[in-house]
Amino acid sequence: MINSKLESKDLEKQTKTRWTNLLILWSVYLFVVFTFAKTSHYRQGIIWGGAFVVVYKFFAVFQSYYKQYKLPTEGKLLLMFCLWSFTGVIYATDMVLFFQYYKYIIELTILVILISAIIKYSGDVKWFYIAFIGIAIFRVFYRIEDFGLDQITNPGTDFRRYEDSNALGYFAFMGILSLFGLWMETKSNILRLMLVGLAMISLYGLLYSASRGALVSLIVLVLLWPPLCLVDGARNKMLALLVSAVFIAVAYQGIRFIMLETYLGWRFQTMMEDNAYTEMARFQLIQIGWDLFLKNPILGYGLGQFGEASGTGRYAHNEFIEIAATTGIPGVVLYYSVFLNTWRRLSWSLKKIRHPYYRYRLNMARIGLIVLLISGFIFSPNFILQSTMFLLAITIGISQWAVRKINLSIREDDSQKPQTGKRITSSKTRNSEMLAR
Repeated sequence: MINSKLESKDLEKQTKTRWTNLLILWSVYLFVVFTFAKTSHYRQGIIWGGAFVVVYKFFAVFQSYYKQYKLPTEGKLLLMFCLWSFTGVIYATDMVLFFQYYKYIIELTILVILISAIIKYSGDVKWFYIAFIGIAIFRVFYRIEDFGLDQITNPGTDFRRYEDSNALGYFAFMGILSLFGLWMETKSNILRLMLVGLAMISLYGLLYSASRGALVSLIVLVLLWPPLCLVDGARNKMLALLVSAVFIAVAYQGIRFIMLETYLGWRFQTMMEDNAYTEMARFQLIQIGWDLFLKNPILGYGLGQFGEASGTGRYAHNEFIEIAATTGIPGVVLYYSVFLNTWRRLSWSLKKIRHPYYRYRLNMARIGLIVLLISGFIFSPNFILQSTMFLLAITIGISQWAVRKINLSIREDDSQKPQTGKRITSSKTRNSEMLAR
């Protein structure tokens, strides 16, 4: 039994090493795609060449594990979402846009299946966080030529809204989110001080972008991080509550400064004013989208057809309305079931895992899931954005990793019990294996 236990540990260590090396490769690919590939004349070659390499390496590793691998429920739901969405071709009028959107949801499905498997077996996520931090810092220094308060203030002057300003805002936010995610990965105060410095650079990039979606995501992160990550799982609750109170006080002053003194704050406040034409247009798009959904609630008007069907030439600026109007009720149910199932698995895992480090990781995944939902409902259809696809895939992967860790722990406990000659599968093992699907 001892030899068997040692062999099992060696096998698990080998599994972790192989999948971690693969995760590092994918993290490098993520960084290159959203940094150097964006500025290169060989952009498509880098993206597709890199995609071939990382997918080939994935299957080179996966072939040794395919017998024990089970496609996660989220992967099945997204595959069904892809199949159902194709029925929209019946009503689609702009076929080029239809197949462009269809390509996006196929990419989403592939990324979710592959990345969730990588995180599940490697038990690691920090390299993706590091990649997002690198992207944020690269984008800030690549885009911004002059740093200073004047560049983020001057309310009412719309000179910083350029083509990829929302992308800068999103990646700046992802840099901040990733820095929060790495906080528990190190105990070194020096490294944590470096994380704070990098967070300030990312925050400056977020303010410079004047992206309201990024600001809303930041506010959600600031509100959820103290109770979910600092207090939950903390051994010293009183100290955690005290630190949380200080953090919230500082964050409140920071958000107040943003709202009152920066151009981003001015743009955010216009969103709340009735005389803001662009914001009224967004609310009108939601109403138009809802009317389209009621007219064709089953099939929808086809992926990417919102602008054509509504006569506005624009997308809905609301993920729920976009999906409802273009894929109907089945599309909405399939897509949002992905979020529901991931949340359920993360919540179940938190009931079983007590270690503060692991609880922190699971709660960061829950925050990521909430950010995706809120940002999608308020600003943009995340299901067609490659940048947000990675975040969804990471949260699903963390939930899969947690269930696998619980399963391994249960099996290890079962192996130490006296054997009666009859194979008995504990109810805990059965329940956790069902949840992992």
